[in-house]
Amino acid sequence: MFDCFNYQNPFTNLQSGIPALWLPFNTQDALSSAGGFLTDRWFKQIYLALLPSFARSPDTVHIKTWENLLSSHGELKLLGIDPHAFPADTLAPFRYVAEMKQLRQEYQLSTPLELDTSTLERLLRNVSVPAAGACK
Repeated sequence: MFDCFNYQNPFTNLQSGIPALWLPFNTQDALSSAGGFLTDRWFKQIYLALLPSFARSPDTVHIKTWENLLSSHGELKLLGIDPHAFPADTLAPFRYVAEMKQLRQEYQLSTPLELDTSTLERLLRNVSVPAAGACK
């Protein structure tokens, strides 16, 4: 699932086990990040949720561009999005809520995913972090 901006809804992912890549905005940078993540990866189903911005800023990515990228890596399902109305899709947030609920019901895990604090701490200790100033 590619989830964007304030649509980020980990509850559905915890209840269904559907992994997510949360993107900050519907921008060229986010598209590049998604493309990098998808390199050499294919999925049975890919879900895309983009928050309607009601504006076309210079770096906003057209819905067709998202569809072209994601559909080459799996069967694409838009969550709440009417591609003909996007990005000025007033009803998208309401459809999104209903479709996320439907995903939770369809893929409900017998036990929701959970990550306790001690496990998270152990995992983070095993992650190497670049030295200060090493990032460009």
